[in-house]
Amino acid sequence: MATRIKAGIIGATGYTGDILLEVLVRHPHVELQFVTTRQPNLAGEYVHREHPNLLGFTDLKFTLYEPSNPAFSETTETVMKQARDSDVTFLCVPSGASASITKDLVGHNTKLIDTSADFRLKDPASYREFYGRDHPIPHLLKEHVYGLPELHREEIRKANYVACPGCNATAMILAAYPLTKLDSFSGLRMVFD
Repeated sequence: MATRIKAGIIGATGYTGDILLEVLVRHPHVELQFVTTRQPNLAGEYVHREHPNLLGFTDLKFTLYEPSNPAFSETTETVMKQARDSDVTFLCVPSGASASITKDLVGHNTKLIDTSADFRLKDPASYREFYGRDHPIPHLLKEHVYGLPELHREEIRKANYVACPGCNATAMILAAYPLTKLDSFSGLRMVFD
């Protein structure tokens, strides 16, 4: 049997984390190591308490992860150790929170897949323009591959850091990309290069 990928989800109770959790729990080549929540009432509870559809699929329990609260420093360090020991860690946290987590995991063996907007733009000036604040770790913007496999499949396979595009951006890019192949739309090529 092939080796299973050890994975973890930071932020498994939001919409994206919820969907990802369901996919990974049922995936035959993934061994889910940990899942986190910011909800104290779910700490230590079985995943199926929040996701009843997963009853019988996993005996995982939620770990409380709230790095901004010093009272939870012990569980925060436990989660960081689990993430560093995983093959891949999915960050399903709000934009702004992902960058600080990434900073703590860079240089370790885990690959990071970020579902927030923190690393979607490569240029720090563009980030400032669109989000109204400076990026906290701008040197890592260029390290992230834009996670649209229809355009960047090979780069994603080799990447240590993947920034998932948003749903609206994905729809627009996939709709407009074929136009870049037409001579009359050559100006669009710059957007996709």
